[in-house]
Amino acid sequence: MMRRKSSQIWLSADQHFEHKNILRHCARPFDSLEDMARGLMAPYREMIHPFDTVYWLGDLVFMRKTIPGYVKPVGRTALIRGNHDKIDAGDYRRAGILKVHNSLEIDHDGERIFLIHNPMQVLLDEAEKRKINVMGMTWDDPIIRKLAENLPYKVFCAHVHRLFRRFGQFVNVGVDVWDYRPITLEEALDAFTKPSALSDETLHRREIPCEEVPSKK
Repeated sequence: MMRRKSSQIWLSADQHFEHKNILRHCARPFDSLEDMARGLMAPYREMIHPFDTVYWLGDLVFMRKTIPGYVKPVGRTALIRGNHDKIDAGDYRRAGILKVHNSLEIDHDGERIFLIHNPMQVLLDEAEKRKINVMGMTWDDPIIRKLAENLPYKVFCAHVHRLFRRFGQFVNVGVDVWDYRPITLEEALDAFTKPSALSDETLHRREIPCEEVPSKK
């Protein structure tokens, strides 16, 4: 771990610990669940300091009632619940995850940034405000693209795995598009300087919403 004096903010998501099929679904370069656990946790120990802030944007552990012992947060860690995060909030705290949210808004140099697991919820809320029916539309529909590009704030999200790194005002902080490591807030913001694009053709036609979308509240 490199020595430094100033704290940093880190983001990550979609680790899917204990999810065997994710190795195949997302073509992850790990031989087993044990290998994936080592590969995903090592960067936290190597890159993050105890005085850093870490936001995990959901789907940390796949459909379990307890947190595996190898999931040991480094830094002041908060979880934004994903659709697979079913563990009791008290158990998260006992494991070292200090706060649990369904969504969270943070301020960075006076700019509003919204943290949520599922970007579909943001799109559905924005469509409802504008009285647009997006049910049955897909990610590459021009209306969806326009909604994503014209959001009045930036959104850090997860859930979509390899579908995109940046799409309009969304940046996906999931491990599948960031070399299986956490990223700094500055890296996430820098992604907005890169092209907005859907990168995984196998998922372009996924309907909005593709599954039950939890409330932000």
